[in-house]
Amino acid sequence: MLLQGQALCVWVAAAVALATDRANAETLDPRALLEGVVSTREQIPPSYLHIHHTIEDLVVRWKNEEEYAVLFDGELRFFAKTNSNERSRAMFNGKDVMLLGGDDSIIVRDLDTQTANLLFDPRALGITGYSWSITPRLALALDGPQISSVGEERLNGNACQHVRAQNPGGTVDVWIDPAAGFAVYQHEQNGEGGRVITRSVYQNPAYSWLPSRVEQEHFLPNGMLRSRRTIQVLAARAVGRIPKETWTLAGLLQGLTLATWVPVTDVRKGEYIGFWRDGRLGPPFPWEPAPAPPPLSFTRAIIMVVLATLVIGPLAYLWLKRARTSRSDGPSSS
Repeated sequence: MLLQGQALCVWVAAAVALATDRANAETLDPRALLEGVVSTREQIPPSYLHIHHTIEDLVVRWKNEEEYAVLFDGELRFFAKTNSNERSRAMFNGKDVMLLGGDDSIIVRDLDTQTANLLFDPRALGITGYSWSITPRLALALDGPQISSVGEERLNGNACQHVRAQNPGGTVDVWIDPAAGFAVYQHEQNGEGGRVITRSVYQNPAYSWLPSRVEQEHFLPNGMLRSRRTIQVLAARAVGRIPKETWTLAGLLQGLTLATWVPVTDVRKGEYIGFWRDGRLGPPFPWEPAPAPPPLSFTRAIIMVVLATLVIGPLAYLWLKRARTSRSDGPSSS
């Protein structure tokens, strides 16, 4: 991991040097700038984040604050709520989404069938609306039909390159600082649903891949401010290798005291997968391991003999009596 970190530092340093040289000579290639952001985000090592998430809906006058412990390794991620008595966990293992709710039940679903649970790709922090299925490449509309440079601008004293990209739903504007590890200071998406502006601040030199604070505003098509969202990264660090077991059902439930039977439902099929109990998944109905028979002691053997005698003795007596009666009632010889 140390060698990988050193290699990443060398790569970033070379990219920054190249970007700085080009910036002094001419406008940077806009697609290369976006590719630089994606490449930097995709090379983030396995990491742990502690985040404070606040969302406020100004239309219905609703506000919610939560804290999460987050593990991620590439597209794999695990969110566990930490500031509530409610046990809420969400995980994406590269194939399935697994959700643990406060009722001690587990739901399995697809990444593109989002619920209210927080499970966005942490690598897209500051460049996404926190949709489960949005990757850094999708957030920057790199596969759009048109990418252009608006020019160099300054945001909060930082010199950055303003890039505009087209996507099927509208336009995406990104303000990038290639000399600061391709930091994204602002991301703006305009479409039929309105305008979403995301501003980021970088304050942790020890973990420079992602912003330390992200503030987002969602405006309706009529210009009215609909909602605000803030994510404060309270702690961030690379963690080395994350065990493979983390991305399993056992990993999702690790450290929890659960109900005896935890139902696991696949909503894609509308059926139970099974029940989780004692560290393993059983069939789709409550199951119990067969109890082991108690050892046969001398006292138990005597009792069983006595019981057998009490049952069999009378039956044997009645059978013998009936047999004698049948012989006595038979035809006599002449």
